[in-house]
Amino acid sequence: MTTLTGWVSLLKKKKMKGNLRIYGDIGYDWYDGVENTANALVAKIEELSADCSEIVVHINSVGGDIYDGLPIFNALKHCGIPVRTVVDGCAMSMAGIIFQAGTRRSMCRSSVLHIHAPEGFAYGNAVTLRQAADELDAWATPLIAAIAAKCGKTADEVRALWFDGKDHYFNPDEALAAGLIDDVYDADAQFPEGIAPENITNMAARDIRDIYARAYNKQGKGQRLFGLIPIKNSKPKTPKNDMDTKKLCARLGLKPGASEKEILDAIDRRKTPKNEAGSDEQTKPEEEKEVEQQVEEAQQTAEEAQTTAEEAQQTAEETQEELEELKEKVETLEQEKEALTEELAAYKNKSNRGGGAPAHSDFKNTSRNVKDEWGYLKGNVFD
Repeated sequence: MTTLTGWVSLLKKKKMKGNLRIYGDIGYDWYDGVENTANALVAKIEELSADCSEIVVHINSVGGDIYDGLPIFNALKHCGIPVRTVVDGCAMSMAGIIFQAGTRRSMCRSSVLHIHAPEGFAYGNAVTLRQAADELDAWATPLIAAIAAKCGKTADEVRALWFDGKDHYFNPDEALAAGLIDDVYDADAQFPEGIAPENITNMAARDIRDIYARAYNKQGKGQRLFGLIPIKNSKPKTPKNDMDTKKLCARLGLKPGASEKEILDAIDRRKTPKNEAGSDEQTKPEEEKEVEQQVEEAQQTAEEAQTTAEEAQQTAEETQEELEELKEKVETLEQEKEALTEELAAYKNKSNRGGGAPAHSDFKNTSRNVKDEWGYLKGNVFD
Protein backbone atom coordinates (compact mmCIF):
# COMPACT_ATOMS: atom_id res chain seq x y z
CA MET A 1 0.00 0.00 0.00
CA THR A 2 1.42 3.38 -0.99
CA THR A 3 1.73 5.81 1.92
CA LEU A 4 1.06 9.55 1.77
CA THR A 5 4.82 10.16 1.66
CA GLY A 6 5.07 7.70 -1.23
CA TRP A 7 2.31 9.48 -3.20
CA VAL A 8 4.00 12.85 -2.64
CA SER A 9 7.27 11.39 -3.87
CA LEU A 10 5.57 9.98 -6.98
CA LEU A 11 3.87 13.31 -7.72
CA LYS A 12 7.16 15.19 -7.37
CA LYS A 13 8.87 12.69 -9.65
CA LYS A 14 6.10 13.06 -12.23
CA LYS A 15 6.64 16.82 -12.45
CA MET A 16 10.42 17.11 -12.07
CA LYS A 17 12.85 17.32 -14.97
CA GLY A 18 16.50 16.66 -14.16
CA ASN A 19 19.39 18.42 -15.92
CA LEU A 20 22.85 16.95 -16.49
CA ARG A 21 25.66 19.05 -17.98
CA ILE A 22 28.61 17.37 -19.73
CA TYR A 23 31.03 20.17 -20.51
CA GLY A 24 34.73 19.48 -21.11
CA ASP A 25 36.65 16.30 -21.86
CA ILE A 26 35.11 12.88 -21.25
CA GLY A 27 37.10 11.45 -18.36
CA TYR A 28 39.20 13.59 -16.04
CA ASP A 29 40.32 16.91 -17.49
CA TRP A 30 43.67 17.55 -15.78
CA TYR A 31 43.96 21.01 -17.30
CA ASP A 32 40.58 22.40 -16.20
CA GLY A 33 39.98 20.04 -13.28
CA VAL A 34 36.64 18.88 -14.77
CA GLU A 35 35.62 15.36 -13.76
CA ASN A 36 33.37 13.86 -16.43
CA THR A 37 34.33 10.34 -15.35
CA ALA A 38 32.10 7.26 -15.38
CA ASN A 39 32.14 7.17 -11.56
CA ALA A 40 30.90 10.76 -11.25
CA LEU A 41 28.33 10.87 -14.08
CA VAL A 42 26.84 7.37 -13.71
CA ALA A 43 26.14 8.13 -10.02
CA LYS A 44 24.49 11.40 -11.04
CA ILE A 45 22.38 9.64 -13.70
CA GLU A 46 21.18 7.07 -11.15
CA GLU A 47 20.24 9.85 -8.73
CA LEU A 48 18.29 11.78 -11.38
CA SER A 49 16.50 8.68 -12.69
CA ALA A 50 15.28 7.94 -9.15
CA ASP A 51 13.93 11.46 -8.55
CA CYS A 52 12.85 12.76 -11.96
CA SER A 53 10.50 11.94 -14.82
CA GLU A 54 12.97 12.98 -17.53
CA ILE A 55 16.69 13.80 -17.85
CA VAL A 56 17.94 16.56 -20.16
CA VAL A 57 21.67 16.19 -20.97
CA HIS A 58 23.45 19.32 -22.25
CA ILE A 59 26.68 18.51 -24.09
CA ASN A 60 29.65 20.67 -25.07
CA SER A 61 32.67 18.40 -25.38
CA VAL A 62 35.45 17.54 -27.85
CA GLY A 63 35.35 13.93 -26.66
CA GLY A 64 37.78 11.95 -24.58
CA ASP A 65 38.28 8.58 -22.95
CA ILE A 66 36.27 5.66 -24.36
CA TYR A 67 36.71 3.78 -21.05
CA ASP A 68 34.60 6.44 -19.33
CA GLY A 69 32.37 7.25 -22.30
CA LEU A 70 30.79 3.83 -22.84
CA PRO A 71 29.57 3.40 -19.22
CA ILE A 72 28.04 6.89 -19.38
CA PHE A 73 26.32 6.03 -22.68
CA ASN A 74 24.92 2.77 -21.28
CA ALA A 75 23.76 4.41 -18.04
CA LEU A 76 21.70 6.92 -20.04
CA LYS A 77 20.33 4.17 -22.31
CA HIS A 78 19.16 2.00 -19.42
CA CYS A 79 18.14 4.56 -16.78
CA GLY A 80 14.44 3.72 -17.27
CA ILE A 81 13.11 7.22 -18.02
CA PRO A 82 13.11 9.45 -21.15
CA VAL A 83 16.45 11.16 -21.89
CA ARG A 84 16.80 14.21 -24.10
CA THR A 85 20.35 14.98 -25.26
CA VAL A 86 21.09 18.50 -26.52
CA VAL A 87 24.27 19.70 -28.23
CA ASP A 88 24.89 23.18 -26.83
CA GLY A 89 28.17 23.78 -28.70
CA CYS A 90 29.85 20.64 -29.98
CA ALA A 91 29.59 16.90 -29.46
CA MET A 92 32.72 15.40 -30.91
CA SER A 93 34.22 11.92 -30.90
CA MET A 94 33.15 10.08 -27.68
CA ALA A 95 30.81 12.95 -26.76
CA GLY A 96 29.03 12.41 -30.09
CA ILE A 97 28.45 8.76 -29.12
CA ILE A 98 27.06 9.73 -25.70
CA PHE A 99 24.75 12.14 -27.54
CA GLN A 100 23.20 9.15 -29.36
CA ALA A 101 21.95 7.72 -26.02
CA GLY A 102 19.05 10.18 -25.98
CA THR A 103 15.52 9.02 -26.65
CA ARG A 104 15.22 12.47 -28.20
CA ARG A 105 18.35 14.05 -29.74
CA SER A 106 18.47 17.78 -30.38
CA MET A 107 21.09 20.20 -31.70
CA CYS A 108 21.08 23.93 -31.19
CA ARG A 109 21.09 25.87 -34.44
CA SER A 110 24.69 26.97 -33.85
CA SER A 111 26.33 23.68 -32.91
CA VAL A 112 28.45 20.91 -34.46
CA LEU A 113 28.35 17.11 -34.34
CA HIS A 114 31.50 15.10 -35.10
CA ILE A 115 32.03 11.37 -35.68
CA HIS A 116 35.17 9.37 -36.41
CA ALA A 117 36.73 5.98 -35.78
CA PRO A 118 38.54 5.39 -32.45
CA GLU A 119 42.07 6.75 -32.19
CA GLY A 120 45.00 6.00 -29.91
CA PHE A 121 48.77 5.88 -29.46
CA ALA A 122 51.00 2.82 -29.69
CA TYR A 123 54.74 2.15 -29.39
CA GLY A 124 56.58 -1.02 -30.20
CA ASN A 125 57.41 -3.47 -32.96
CA ALA A 126 55.25 -4.50 -35.91
CA VAL A 127 53.42 -7.16 -33.91
CA THR A 128 52.57 -4.69 -31.16
CA LEU A 129 51.33 -2.09 -33.64
CA ARG A 130 49.18 -4.67 -35.49
CA GLN A 131 47.71 -5.70 -32.13
CA ALA A 132 46.93 -2.04 -31.34
CA ALA A 133 45.13 -1.71 -34.70
CA ASP A 134 43.02 -4.79 -33.93
CA GLU A 135 42.15 -3.33 -30.55
CA LEU A 136 40.96 -0.08 -32.17
CA ASP A 137 38.76 -2.09 -34.54
CA ALA A 138 37.29 -3.93 -31.56
CA TRP A 139 36.46 -0.65 -29.82
CA ALA A 140 34.82 0.62 -33.01
CA THR A 141 32.21 -2.15 -32.95
CA PRO A 142 30.09 -0.90 -29.97
CA LEU A 143 30.37 2.71 -31.21
CA ILE A 144 29.06 1.74 -34.63
CA ALA A 145 26.21 -0.22 -33.04
CA ALA A 146 25.23 2.80 -30.95
CA ILE A 147 24.90 5.00 -34.05
CA ALA A 148 23.25 2.35 -36.24
CA ALA A 149 20.54 1.76 -33.64
CA LYS A 150 19.43 5.38 -33.93
CA CYS A 151 20.01 6.53 -37.51
CA GLY A 152 18.21 3.76 -39.40
CA LYS A 153 21.32 2.39 -41.14
CA THR A 154 23.03 -0.97 -40.83
CA ALA A 155 26.32 -1.41 -38.99
CA ASP A 156 28.16 -1.99 -42.28
CA GLU A 157 26.71 1.22 -43.74
CA VAL A 158 27.73 3.23 -40.67
CA ARG A 159 31.24 1.73 -40.78
CA ALA A 160 31.63 2.57 -44.46
CA LEU A 161 30.24 6.09 -44.14
CA TRP A 162 31.74 7.45 -40.93
CA PHE A 163 34.33 4.97 -39.58
CA ASP A 164 36.58 5.13 -42.62
CA GLY A 165 39.50 6.83 -40.84
CA LYS A 166 38.37 10.36 -41.67
CA ASP A 167 36.76 13.04 -39.50
CA HIS A 168 33.10 13.78 -40.26
CA TYR A 169 31.47 17.04 -39.15
CA PHE A 170 27.75 17.80 -39.32
CA ASN A 171 25.77 20.98 -38.92
CA PRO A 172 22.20 20.55 -37.57
CA ASP A 173 20.56 20.26 -41.01
CA GLU A 174 23.12 17.72 -42.21
CA ALA A 175 22.79 15.71 -39.00
CA LEU A 176 18.99 15.72 -39.32
CA ALA A 177 19.20 14.48 -42.90
CA ALA A 178 21.60 11.71 -41.87
CA GLY A 179 19.31 10.53 -39.07
CA LEU A 180 21.85 11.47 -36.40
CA ILE A 181 19.44 13.83 -34.60
CA ASP A 182 15.68 14.07 -34.11
CA ASP A 183 15.17 17.85 -34.22
CA VAL A 184 16.87 21.23 -34.28
CA TYR A 185 16.50 23.41 -31.20
CA ASP A 186 16.01 26.79 -32.86
CA ALA A 187 15.74 29.75 -30.47
CA ASP A 188 15.11 32.02 -33.47
CA ALA A 189 11.94 30.21 -34.62
CA GLN A 190 9.44 32.59 -36.22
CA PHE A 191 5.74 32.92 -35.54
CA PRO A 192 3.41 32.10 -38.43
CA GLU A 193 2.49 35.14 -40.46
CA GLY A 194 0.02 37.43 -38.72
CA ILE A 195 0.42 35.82 -35.28
CA ALA A 196 3.38 37.68 -33.76
CA PRO A 197 2.23 40.85 -31.90
CA GLU A 198 3.97 44.17 -32.46
CA ASN A 199 5.31 44.37 -28.89
CA ILE A 200 6.73 40.83 -28.87
CA THR A 201 10.21 42.09 -27.91
CA ASN A 202 8.79 43.37 -24.61
CA MET A 203 6.79 40.24 -23.76
CA ALA A 204 7.64 37.50 -21.29
CA ALA A 205 8.42 34.05 -22.67
CA ARG A 206 5.31 32.63 -20.99
CA ASP A 207 3.05 35.13 -22.79
CA ILE A 208 4.70 34.38 -26.13
CA ARG A 209 4.18 30.65 -25.57
CA ASP A 210 0.48 31.17 -24.79
CA ILE A 211 -0.07 33.24 -27.95
CA TYR A 212 1.65 30.60 -30.05
CA ALA A 213 -0.33 27.77 -28.44
CA ARG A 214 -3.68 29.51 -28.95
CA ALA A 215 -2.85 30.29 -32.57
CA TYR A 216 -2.01 26.71 -33.45
CA ASN A 217 -4.95 25.36 -31.49
CA LYS A 218 -7.20 27.32 -33.87
CA GLN A 219 -5.30 26.14 -36.95
CA GLY A 220 -5.09 22.53 -35.70
CA LYS A 221 -1.35 22.29 -36.26
CA GLY A 222 1.31 20.74 -34.05
CA GLN A 223 4.46 22.82 -34.54
CA ARG A 224 6.78 23.41 -31.58
CA LEU A 225 8.32 26.58 -30.26
CA PHE A 226 11.20 26.65 -27.79
CA GLY A 227 10.73 22.93 -27.31
CA LEU A 228 7.17 23.41 -26.00
CA ILE A 229 4.11 21.57 -27.28
CA PRO A 230 0.98 23.69 -27.95
CA ILE A 231 -2.17 22.86 -26.04
CA LYS A 232 -4.19 20.23 -27.89
CA ASN A 233 -7.63 21.02 -29.27
CA SER A 234 -10.27 19.58 -26.98
CA LYS A 235 -13.92 20.07 -26.18
CA PRO A 236 -14.82 21.51 -22.79
CA LYS A 237 -15.28 18.70 -20.36
CA THR A 238 -18.49 18.34 -18.41
CA PRO A 239 -17.73 18.54 -14.69
CA LYS A 240 -17.75 15.08 -13.22
CA ASN A 241 -19.89 14.35 -10.18
CA ASP A 242 -17.51 12.65 -7.79
CA MET A 243 -19.99 12.49 -4.87
CA ASP A 244 -20.35 9.02 -3.36
CA THR A 245 -24.16 8.61 -3.07
CA LYS A 246 -23.80 5.42 -1.03
CA LYS A 247 -21.92 7.26 1.71
CA LEU A 248 -24.38 10.16 1.53
CA CYS A 249 -27.38 7.80 1.97
CA ALA A 250 -25.66 6.09 4.89
CA ARG A 251 -24.96 9.47 6.51
CA LEU A 252 -28.61 10.50 6.14
CA GLY A 253 -29.91 7.17 7.39
CA LEU A 254 -31.35 6.19 3.99
CA LYS A 255 -31.12 2.94 2.10
CA PRO A 256 -28.54 2.69 -0.71
CA GLY A 257 -29.97 3.78 -4.05
CA ALA A 258 -32.38 6.34 -2.55
CA SER A 259 -33.87 8.76 -5.05
CA GLU A 260 -32.80 12.38 -5.37
CA LYS A 261 -36.09 13.52 -3.79
CA GLU A 262 -35.59 11.24 -0.76
CA ILE A 263 -32.06 12.59 -0.30
CA LEU A 264 -33.23 16.24 -0.52
CA ASP A 265 -36.10 15.59 1.91
CA ALA A 266 -33.69 14.02 4.38
CA ILE A 267 -31.39 17.05 4.10
CA ASP A 268 -34.34 19.42 4.72
CA ARG A 269 -35.31 17.46 7.82
CA ARG A 270 -31.80 17.77 9.19
CA LYS A 271 -31.95 21.56 8.80
CA THR A 272 -34.83 21.81 11.37
CA PRO A 273 -33.50 21.52 14.96
CA LYS A 274 -37.02 20.96 16.48
CA ASN A 275 -40.17 19.28 15.29
CA GLU A 276 -43.56 20.93 15.08
CA ALA A 277 -44.47 19.92 18.68
CA GLY A 278 -41.46 21.91 19.87
CA SER A 279 -39.65 18.88 21.36
CA ASP A 280 -36.05 19.29 22.44
CA GLU A 281 -34.91 16.17 20.60
CA GLN A 282 -31.42 16.76 19.27
CA THR A 283 -30.67 16.60 15.59
CA LYS A 284 -27.86 14.43 14.30
CA PRO A 285 -25.29 17.28 14.10
CA GLU A 286 -25.91 17.91 17.82
CA GLU A 287 -25.43 14.22 18.51
CA GLU A 288 -22.14 14.39 16.68
CA LYS A 289 -21.08 17.34 18.84
CA GLU A 290 -21.99 15.36 21.94
CA VAL A 291 -19.94 12.41 20.73
CA GLU A 292 -17.00 14.71 20.03
CA GLN A 293 -17.34 16.14 23.55
CA GLN A 294 -17.36 12.62 25.00
CA VAL A 295 -14.27 11.78 23.00
CA GLU A 296 -12.51 14.89 24.34
CA GLU A 297 -13.53 14.00 27.90
CA ALA A 298 -12.30 10.45 27.41
CA GLN A 299 -9.03 11.79 26.08
CA GLN A 300 -8.71 14.08 29.10
CA THR A 301 -9.49 11.20 31.46
CA ALA A 302 -6.87 9.08 29.76
CA GLU A 303 -4.29 11.85 30.16
CA GLU A 304 -5.18 12.22 33.85
CA ALA A 305 -4.90 8.44 34.31
CA GLN A 306 -1.51 8.54 32.67
CA THR A 307 -0.41 11.31 35.04
CA THR A 308 -1.72 9.34 38.05
CA ALA A 309 0.13 6.25 36.89
CA GLU A 310 3.35 8.20 36.57
CA GLU A 311 2.91 9.65 40.06
CA ALA A 312 2.18 6.18 41.47
CA GLN A 313 5.30 4.86 39.79
CA GLN A 314 7.35 7.64 41.35
CA THR A 315 5.82 6.97 44.80
CA ALA A 316 6.58 3.27 44.46
CA GLU A 317 10.18 4.03 43.62
CA GLU A 318 10.50 6.33 46.63
CA THR A 319 8.87 3.69 48.90
CA GLN A 320 11.32 1.09 47.59
CA GLU A 321 14.23 3.37 48.47
CA GLU A 322 12.86 3.88 52.01
CA LEU A 323 12.41 0.13 52.41
CA GLU A 324 16.03 -0.47 51.43
CA GLU A 325 17.18 2.11 53.99
CA LEU A 326 15.07 0.44 56.74
CA LYS A 327 16.48 -2.96 55.86
CA GLU A 328 19.99 -1.59 56.24
CA LYS A 329 19.00 -0.12 59.62
CA VAL A 330 17.62 -3.51 60.75
CA GLU A 331 20.88 -5.17 59.80
CA THR A 332 22.76 -2.57 61.85
CA LEU A 333 20.49 -3.18 64.88
CA GLU A 334 20.93 -6.90 64.54
CA GLN A 335 24.67 -6.43 64.67
CA GLU A 336 24.37 -4.15 67.73
CA LYS A 337 22.09 -6.72 69.40
CA GLU A 338 24.64 -9.48 68.84
CA ALA A 339 27.38 -7.23 70.23
CA LEU A 340 25.30 -6.49 73.35
CA THR A 341 24.51 -10.16 73.81
CA GLU A 342 28.21 -10.99 73.72
CA GLU A 343 28.96 -8.11 76.09
CA LEU A 344 26.22 -9.32 78.48
CA ALA A 345 27.62 -12.82 78.46
CA ALA A 346 31.08 -11.49 79.18
CA TYR A 347 29.68 -9.35 82.00
CA LYS A 348 27.95 -12.33 83.58
CA ASN A 349 31.10 -14.44 83.41
CA LYS A 350 33.16 -11.67 84.91
CA SER A 351 30.55 -10.98 87.62
CA ASN A 352 30.53 -14.61 88.64
CA ARG A 353 34.29 -14.43 89.05
CA GLY A 354 33.96 -11.24 91.16
CA GLY A 355 35.31 -8.90 88.55
CA GLY A 356 34.12 -5.40 87.81
CA ALA A 357 31.20 -4.65 85.56
CA PRO A 358 30.15 -1.72 83.47
CA ALA A 359 27.79 0.85 84.98
CA HIS A 360 24.31 -0.67 85.24
CA SER A 361 22.55 2.45 84.12
CA ASP A 362 24.58 2.70 80.87
CA PHE A 363 23.93 -0.91 79.93
CA LYS A 364 20.25 -0.60 80.77
CA ASN A 365 19.82 2.54 78.69
CA THR A 366 21.61 1.01 75.69
CA SER A 367 19.54 -2.15 75.92
CA ARG A 368 16.31 -0.13 76.12
CA ASN A 369 17.23 1.87 73.00
CA VAL A 370 17.94 -1.28 71.01
CA LYS A 371 14.65 -2.84 72.13
CA ASP A 372 12.70 0.29 71.24
CA GLU A 373 14.18 0.46 67.72
CA TRP A 374 13.61 -3.23 67.16
CA GLY A 375 10.05 -3.03 68.40
CA TYR A 376 9.26 -0.11 66.09
CA LEU A 377 10.71 -1.86 63.04
CA LYS A 378 8.98 -5.13 63.86
CA GLY A 379 5.59 -3.50 64.37
CA ASN A 380 5.71 -1.06 61.45
CA VAL A 381 7.87 -2.65 58.77
CA PHE A 382 7.90 -6.42 59.15
CA ASP A 383 4.30 -7.08 60.18
